[in-house]
Amino acid sequence: MTFKTGGLIVLLSLIPLSLTLTLRDSSCPSGKNYGSDSNLYWDLAENLLHRHALVFSPGVGYPGIGVRSQNPALIDDLCILPGYPALLVPFVRFGEGVGPYVLAYLLYVLLSLLVFALAKELFGAALSKRAFWGWFMVYQILNPTWIVQLRALAQDLAATTLVAFFLWVVVRCWQSQRVTAKNLLAIALGTGVALSVRTNLLAFIGSMLVLLALLYWRDRRPRMMALPAVGLALAVSLMGVWGLHIQHLTGRFSFGTNAGYCMYFNYMSPHVPPAAIDKEVDAMTRTFNQELERTGSGNQASIQTASAYQRSALDFIKAYPAEASKSMAQSLQATFIGRDYFWLPRLWLLRLRDLPLEPYADRPYHEQTQGLSKPAATAALFLQLLVYGVYILIPALALFLAAFFAREEPLLRFLAWSAIVFLVATGLIIGQARYRMPVEVVMYLCALWICSRSTAGRAAG
Repeated sequence: MTFKTGGLIVLLSLIPLSLTLTLRDSSCPSGKNYGSDSNLYWDLAENLLHRHALVFSPGVGYPGIGVRSQNPALIDDLCILPGYPALLVPFVRFGEGVGPYVLAYLLYVLLSLLVFALAKELFGAALSKRAFWGWFMVYQILNPTWIVQLRALAQDLAATTLVAFFLWVVVRCWQSQRVTAKNLLAIALGTGVALSVRTNLLAFIGSMLVLLALLYWRDRRPRMMALPAVGLALAVSLMGVWGLHIQHLTGRFSFGTNAGYCMYFNYMSPHVPPAAIDKEVDAMTRTFNQELERTGSGNQASIQTASAYQRSALDFIKAYPAEASKSMAQSLQATFIGRDYFWLPRLWLLRLRDLPLEPYADRPYHEQTQGLSKPAATAALFLQLLVYGVYILIPALALFLAAFFAREEPLLRFLAWSAIVFLVATGLIIGQARYRMPVEVVMYLCALWICSRSTAGRAAG
């Protein structure tokens, strides 16, 4: 990538930044223009900066375990890896009103540069300049996911950018076909930074490294297996250290306390009335408070509550396999083709008319567009369906096509399979559209592969 191209990408990255300033997330408190978990990440970053400890301040609550108790004193973080809070620390000094935007923009610029470099390395020779830049503008610069995430103080954009860095390292190592100290260091760095923000990324990174090792073994290049072996060793070590850290704090080896409540909510909420869920949360809160009073340890009470939620979810799966299977199917559907951020066209039309914004309202469409004329509401619906097709359905379809049919592109094929493993593993714990974000880069690359194949087909014809 030339300096001129890089500068152009940086300038183009100002387009989604300007668009994101028109948005307001209705799930956030007044005055906060970023994601609803922002208080957790910001609090951890402030405490890392001022207390040099990964702890939550009094009054934040006990995150991730599904109880309504408020912590009266500092408590240890048992559910959020330190990577993103540590990344946020230098921006705390800018304040809540500026820091999140600065970090988000820098992450997005880096993501754009990495996506461009990845696409150029894999398919640059197979596409015309117009087709390549058209794909980049659609799937990166005008992507509604990144437009929304540029105002989100959350780890999703950071996870996506670091996964893209890992992919870039893998592609460069694959193309160099050499085992060098530089490549070994690069694969270790790519694995380490990605796994510093989310434990569930192990499903993607671990799968990719295993498949890469198998590919080298199949091609009878055992020396090259040193590259994925270093990444796998580091991945296992990092996850082991985090699990032992949780064990030191709670007495039980675990990768986090949030999986229990996520499983409970994922499997039972579609089949249990909301009042019953509230009743269960109240019961768990009482149990948590009793355990806290008995042991005097919020850490032990948290891990016990997380385990109780997990047991409740597993008991439900065993007792009602049909309902649990339906929940699994719904979770996987939400993870693969959930309608994340497709409501942007309607929101912008409402914004232009200075009408109330409720992007997450679970109401009939005609109620969500009250105040808009019928042609404007129809146009918004058409644009929403277009966004859903272009950014969600087509990349999901391309992912499966690449996984099964990209035989001439073995690396892309294994990337696709690793993304599928990640999406299935994540969907079975908690099925939400935003959790596919770290591997959406892979999905967009698969869409570019289809574009390159169609271009090659027309040229051959």
